[in-house]
Amino acid sequence: MFSLVGSAIDSWKKDYNHHRPHSALGNNDAGESS
Repeated sequence: MFSLVGSAIDSWKKDYNHHRPHSALGNNDAGESS
């Protein structure tokens, strides 16, 4: 069970940090800003 929770958290963090728009990056995702 804990490995599933850890996997879900890792997936959420990747989506949040790399695919969602960030106001500090001009509302671009991290991939668009690099």
